[in-house]
Amino acid sequence: MNLRQATHHDLAQLAELRWVSRTEEDGEIPRMFHEAFTSVFIRFFTEGFESGERLIWLAVDGDTILSHICLQKVPMAPRPHRTDDWFGYITNTYTRPEARNRGLGSRLLKEVREWAVREDLELLIVWPSDRAAPFYQREGFSQRTEIMQLLLRPYYTDT
Repeated sequence: MNLRQATHHDLAQLAELRWVSRTEEDGEIPRMFHEAFTSVFIRFFTEGFESGERLIWLAVDGDTILSHICLQKVPMAPRPHRTDDWFGYITNTYTRPEARNRGLGSRLLKEVREWAVREDLELLIVWPSDRAAPFYQREGFSQRTEIMQLLLRPYYTDT
């Protein structure tokens, strides 16, 4: 078992895991061809890797990614006491079913937190699924009422 950050070479496998995780969780038929999705995914993360604003931590066994956590760095509006601040948005987190309940998510999240502290990010946020919320609570995330949302459209649309 090895923990490391993802590189461009991992993106095709990560795209496949994203495809699997979203179709598993959503239970919906994808509205995009697999190949087109893979291309969009790889382009999105390549741009993020190049800008330094998207990072992915992996738990790998040989060449197989067992678990991953993605962090999107988000710039904050300048404030009088801190003009260049960032926060981290955790997203695209997944562990293969056969690798769950082995502590991989906790180990990866520890790596993410240590990196975020070194980078002097102000905070980390996540919008977890109902199934994942207890994991994040165990890892020190608090359910705060400060964040509010206005849903502008459903996740799936007919267009």
